[in-house]
Amino acid sequence: REKVLQWINDYREKIISIHSNYLTSPNLEILGGIVFGDDAVSPPENIKQSFINSGLLHILAASGMNVAFIFSFFFFFLSALKVNYKVNISAGIVMVIVYSLMTGLGASVVRATFMLVFVLIGKLIDRDAHSVSLLSVVAMIMLIYNPAFINDVGFQLSFIVTFGLLTTANVIFERYKELPIPNWLTGAILIPIVAQIWVAPIQMFYFNTISLYSVFANVLSMPFLSIISFGGFVSSIIAIFSPYTDGICMVIDFILNYVLHILVFISNFFANLPNSLITTTHPSIVQVIIYYTIILLLTLAIKTGFSKRLITFCAALALI
Repeated sequence: REKVLQWINDYREKIISIHSNYLTSPNLEILGGIVFGDDAVSPPENIKQSFINSGLLHILAASGMNVAFIFSFFFFFLSALKVNYKVNISAGIVMVIVYSLMTGLGASVVRATFMLVFVLIGKLIDRDAHSVSLLSVVAMIMLIYNPAFINDVGFQLSFIVTFGLLTTANVIFERYKELPIPNWLTGAILIPIVAQIWVAPIQMFYFNTISLYSVFANVLSMPFLSIISFGGFVSSIIAIFSPYTDGICMVIDFILNYVLHILVFISNFFANLPNSLITTTHPSIVQVIIYYTIILLLTLAIKTGFSKRLITFCAALALI
């Protein structure tokens, strides 16, 4: 394992050095963090603080979201080329495995890769998976491999947010899917809101802070992040064959440079708003458990049609 990770790290350094020919700080560090993970290149302190205040720090570390973006773009392009469905799925499996290796196998990326690969294998054999059960199986596999993951904040955040999206977000989406709102717009707004709701107590427990404008910053940055994730990944794959492909890397990085500027602008805008980062008290374990119990009961209330008893019980727990 150590030899494989060292080999991957050597290639990451080579690729980042090629990107450095066409990108300057802080865009180079932001691209490196988004594509390869937060241990690839450290961003300048002022940029890091800006992303903390705006609630966008998580995008500077390769995550499950990047895995989804990269597979989605790759699948879309191969579908547009009329590639056979099963060939497309098989190529997608290889693509996400390659990407997870490039990131250094962070907990969030490994979780997303496992889940996506299992789902795609199911598509190949015409089988569907129960999403929450699959999430539980992936957690079990990762903890058997490395029990220390249970104390990793990235592991906890990744699984709790994913669980929230699979439960609360899905219930809300199904409940109100008949509203005259495009699915892509509903997802772009709903996912950051639900993710923030589920991540809030963990963030307060470990960091005693919460970003007031995180939801708005994430909604605005989502389309640009998807372009950076896929474009940076493609450019990095091409960079492996340097110097024969330097011209292509230069063109892609030239385009990404402008997108990265927009992302920095969004972060700085929200980071400089009044009270962008609020210091909170340290919640107890009991308070965290009560919080998540209320969220699950409210999710059940939405699914079943807002039972008065459930709402009353949730209100009582909130007062506690």
